[in-house]
Order: sequence, then structure tokens, then C-alpha cells
Amino acid sequence: MEEKQILCVGLVVLDIISVMDKYPEEDTDSRCLSQRWQRGGNASNSCTVLSLLGAPCAFMGSLAPGHAADFVLDDLRRYSVDLRYTVFQTTGSVPISTVISSEASGSRTIIHAYRNLPDVSAKDFEKVDLTRFKWIHIEGRNASEQVKMLQRIEQHNARQPPEQKIQVSVEVEKPREELYQLLGYGDVVFVSKDVAKHFGFQSAKEALRGLYGRVRKGEEHAGGTELWLPGGGQEVWSAGLRWHRVSALWQEAPAHIPAPGQQHWLPSPSLLWPAGVRLPCPPGRCRLWEGSTCDLASHMAELQANKSPPEPASFWQSVCLRCLSCSGWGFWRL
Repeated sequence: MEEKQILCVGLVVLDIISVMDKYPEEDTDSRCLSQRWQRGGNASNSCTVLSLLGAPCAFMGSLAPGHAADFVLDDLRRYSVDLRYTVFQTTGSVPISTVISSEASGSRTIIHAYRNLPDVSAKDFEKVDLTRFKWIHIEGRNASEQVKMLQRIEQHNARQPPEQKIQVSVEVEKPREELYQLLGYGDVVFVSKDVAKHFGFQSAKEALRGLYGRVRKGEEHAGGTELWLPGGGQEVWSAGLRWHRVSALWQEAPAHIPAPGQQHWLPSPSLLWPAGVRLPCPPGRCRLWEGSTCDLASHMAELQANKSPPEPASFWQSVCLRCLSCSGWGFWRL
């Protein structure tokens, strides 16, 4: 029987990244240290990391014909990402982000050009064969349509035995009121620092406690919802579960990584293990998980010079060599 996949629904963009020794002054002519084209977008980058972890995954997002679309599709294929549910739109163009990275300050200045490309709709999602997937991740964008997608998954799960139910995660990154309705739908919910600050929270611990009432409550001993937010090693209470620690992500990432936060939800052990992703160093026994997952994003950036993606085993072997020890506390789900 074919192994079930993880589906990531959201955005793919073309990033044009210029690395500067320092941020340029306005109205000047400057030379960059390096420049590259790179595929970006939260859901797209999540597929990259899942592929490197050895997990079969699929991407669902909008594209429009053209050179930019050809580039990002070729790159997704390099990572063996299933593209059968990619939606080609008749209007708009692939979004392009221009990134200026300053080595002096570590800043990343990003200029987005969205170019009127429609997001995938609930009607597009109706074509998805849900029996192919064990986990579906939704990057919060057009929330009114995505709520319909999530409700379709709920209806599907209601007809399935427990072992066949699809796990669902949602990601709320932008501080937009429309997106907050998604908080009540995921088995795992990821919230950005910007959203936490929008609600007036001053720390990860405060935000997690404050947002607790917005996530779906789980039945006792039945899983419930986990709420994850970049933090500094705080302990948080997840609905229907026991206490968990949050990876220390509330900090600046290395300057050469244009958008590391797009990969940070993936190293959550409570996400990877139920999704069937097996690592050589078990969660809770490896320093990688209790430290900053900026280490993972940094290591991925170092791989960008390679002409082809590494094998998952070699990727994780090199990542685990970075671990400081194998004596940690557990992240296990009940």
C-alpha cells in the first residue's frame, strides 16, 4: 500500500535575494556580494523540509504560466514534491519577493510584489482525494475559503476510524483579523510573534496562555489541540494534553537565512512523529529539539549551494552532529 502523504496548502513565491555588506543608502548605486533566485513561500518551504526529512509530501497552491512558475516547479520537483494539486490560474503572475540581506546588521528587508494571483479556493480543494493524506497543513491566507476546506476535512474525519483520521495543522502568521477564525480548527496551531504582539502579549508564555481560549478544546486523553508559538524554552499547556516546552525561536536568526520562520513549525516533534516522520535521534532525547531550530534553518541555508538535494539520511546525520547532547526532556504526546 502506498504511504500516505502530508499536504501543505499555501503560497509559493520566487525570492530574488541580494546579499550586501551593508544596507544601501537611498538613491545610490551599490554592488552586492552575491545574488540568487530561490523558491520561497511558507507552504512551499515546508514541503522542502518535509522532503529532507524523508516524508512523502504534496504541495497545493496557485501558479501562473511563465518563467517564474517554471523555476519554482522545477525546484519543487528536485525535492520530489507531489504537484498534482497545483492550481494554474488564468489571471495574475507568480508573486516575487526582493530580499536585501545586510551582513553588517543581520537585517533582511523584503519587498513583496503579489501581482494579483488568486489563492486556491474551496472549490479547488474539493478535487483533493483526502484518503491520500495523513496530515494536512494550512498556511493561513484566504481564511473564508480555508474554513470550508477545514470543514470538509472534519466531515471526512467523522466517517473514519481513529487510525485513519487526518491530522490538521494551521499556521497564523499575519496579524489579520480574518485569519484568527482558523485558530479553532487545527489539531496543532502555529502562531507568529507578530500575531502575539498584535494581541498585546509581551512574551511567548503570556501569548500561549492568552490564546488558549481560542483553540479547539480536546477531549481528555484524546489528543486535543497543541498551540505552538516561537518562544524561549517556556512551558505551555496544550488543550487536553500535558505540559510541553516550546523551542527557543523568539530570537534573531542568522543573517544569511532570508525567511527561517517558514521552516520552524516542522521541527515540532509532536507534529513529526504522529505524521510518521522518523528521525535518527528521537524527540526528547536530542538537544536539537530543546534548542533553537534556527540551527536547522541555518543548516538548510548551507545546503543551498548544492546542485541537488541531499538524501534524507545524510541530511539528518549532519544535523544530528550539531546536537550538543542526547540527554533531554520529553516532548511526547499522550
